[in-house]
Amino acid sequence: MEEMSSAVSMVGWSPQPATQLMARARAGAAPEDLPGDFVVAQDRLRDGRHETTIATSLLSCRPYYWTRPPEGGVIVHGTSLFDVVRRAGLPWRWNDDAVRTLALIRHLVDDQTLHRDVRRVPAGALLEAQGGAVMITRHDALTPALAGDDGTDDDAIAALLEVVAELPDRPLLALTAGLDSRALLAALLHLGRRPVLWTAGPPESTDVQVAAAIARDTGLEHHTVALDPRDWPQHAADITRRTGGAYPAGDWHSRMLFAGAADLGCPVVLKGSNGELARSFYADAGTVARLADHGPARAARTRLAITVRRGRAAYARTPSFLDPARGGDSAPWLPELLAQTCRAPRRPLDRLDHFYALQRVRGFVGMGVCLSDADLPVAGPFLDARWALAAAALPRRRKVGGALHRATIAWLAPQLLRHPSGAEAHLRPTAPRGGWLRRAHDVGTSPFARVLADPGTLETIRRSPHLTRFAPATERDTMVTGHDRAGMELMLTLHAAAEAAAQTRRPAPSRAQPAAIRTTPVSAATTPSA
Repeated sequence: MEEMSSAVSMVGWSPQPATQLMARARAGAAPEDLPGDFVVAQDRLRDGRHETTIATSLLSCRPYYWTRPPEGGVIVHGTSLFDVVRRAGLPWRWNDDAVRTLALIRHLVDDQTLHRDVRRVPAGALLEAQGGAVMITRHDALTPALAGDDGTDDDAIAALLEVVAELPDRPLLALTAGLDSRALLAALLHLGRRPVLWTAGPPESTDVQVAAAIARDTGLEHHTVALDPRDWPQHAADITRRTGGAYPAGDWHSRMLFAGAADLGCPVVLKGSNGELARSFYADAGTVARLADHGPARAARTRLAITVRRGRAAYARTPSFLDPARGGDSAPWLPELLAQTCRAPRRPLDRLDHFYALQRVRGFVGMGVCLSDADLPVAGPFLDARWALAAAALPRRRKVGGALHRATIAWLAPQLLRHPSGAEAHLRPTAPRGGWLRRAHDVGTSPFARVLADPGTLETIRRSPHLTRFAPATERDTMVTGHDRAGMELMLTLHAAAEAAAQTRRPAPSRAQPAAIRTTPVSAATTPSA
């Protein structure tokens, strides 16, 4: 058999090399048995036939795209939506449902992209393309873990220590005032590691204030970076390319968080991404959440519908393409679509945790991770399947009030309890009763309000020819004069996406009928075929 293979490419992070991950995936290893958070891909030519294999980790938060050219045949794949469209020779076709999803919940879901004919490779999957056929084998280990309810703090802490122990020496830790990064610091200190600390924000920000106090207390090297509103237009094209245009402009600071960090010589950045899987992201309400978890499963759909309503209410005036009263589409299908993405778990809060991990983490949190990758490789210990599954298996009482994180910090590095967190002057080892009702008055890190006040930004929103498709000029002028933050942010996001889309355009080639795509769901107890 004659075979020619390209090198195995990897996006993301793993303690194992890309070639080993690909070999294990082809041999039938389940995604939950592959460490790290990644996408690995390889093209091969075997006996004159082109084969493509793409394997993803349990959560696989970084975006990776694929499509088939209009004439059919070999699939095109890569890390940039716009590059995939260009290389496939596709005409640009907006995915209106995806645009509305982004406008209402600030991220996309499932395999959505802003292009109608391009898909995102799923998490926990093996994509195999041979000739004109594509088969995607999915493996859901998260659902049975959520249903288990038999996990312990010891299991989750042991998994965290195992993952952190595999990291290279002298990592850069993105330290904030929150629980996720402090739990990572506790694990590092327990293992005798001395990370370099890094915090973004002005000196008066809560993150910088708390991180600086922790650095003094532990004697760790600490660096800060102040975010500059001038960086938004400077990096807009790169941010859009890296995120497929599906990341709200108000969160673009993720691209600038680690500016200059590469000069410190640290091999990797640690971020607390996905730590909220253990903190009931959509329902962290103490006893109320625990009682709600015994309610009907449809309560999850109700909670997601509330998220959609809040997204629409954020606009001072609903954009016309979202408002049915003005000829738009209010996206009545969206709550049902969101509910379908987390239908497997039985209890409502388990469904919401499932949605958080496989939809919000991939659609929103992961975009921030891939932007941070621009300066230094990012490792997310909470994204690793070992910790994610251990955290998912915890009973609900350990997933409210930051119970697991508090226990992790108290057991591994109790000196870190001396510093404030949220409304607590000193972090308590157990959550205070009714603590979820108290709100801290934190000083933020992002200068996005100044970005929206910049005359250049306002002129872009008013005059961009790319935005006519989404909102007429009079509507955009109303957004600007009325200081509609949500509307202006959406227009800025879509302007950058439309500019990137315009650069992909070519004369549309004749379109052949694509071969059928077979998707094979695989239970957590079944090994996917190679």
